[in-house]
Amino acid sequence: MPKPVLIIVSGPPASGKTTVAEKIAAEMGWPLIYKDAIKERLYDHVRCENNEHALALEPVSYAMMYYIAECMVRAATPLILESNFKPRFETETLHSLQEKYGFRVLQIYCTGDEDVLLQRFEDRAKSEDRHPVHDDQQNLEDLRANLENGEYGMMDLGGVTLTVDLTDFEAIDYGELFTRIRESVGIASRTG
Repeated sequence: MPKPVLIIVSGPPASGKTTVAEKIAAEMGWPLIYKDAIKERLYDHVRCENNEHALALEPVSYAMMYYIAECMVRAATPLILESNFKPRFETETLHSLQEKYGFRVLQIYCTGDEDVLLQRFEDRAKSEDRHPVHDDQQNLEDLRANLENGEYGMMDLGGVTLTVDLTDFEAIDYGELFTRIRESVGIASRTG
């Protein structure tokens, strides 16, 4: 079987990871699995009576995401994983999967100006559209500290890493990004 390709979209909260991951998934025609979607669905189906219960969904969401990813790479299915991965917690799990299934990795690291990220996070916390499982208002100071400590840095997974600055969403050249992704994973463009 050919080696599967795993695209990992990482970076701090409010950097625009989900937006970028969704655009890549649409362009590549690959499945996208992201931790927050799993967490939101778990919350909707489990009775969370307080914030502690909602917090308990975080490790379960990661476990489910990795289980689904393992099923897909075992079947040599390319896929995209997106989350605010913390290297000190997540690198080992991804290395274990990579050793077991030998997939190729492309990490797309989303970043941006720290003040812009904090403002986006705060604006998102105030939004009525934000799912209740995300206690963003309470997590603003945690985000500030995590950004200062470099908690959401790039993971050392081998393969290719592309950094995308999402400070200004309007400045992103998605055509160029898609070309770089295809070149990095060795796939011809849809038209070529």
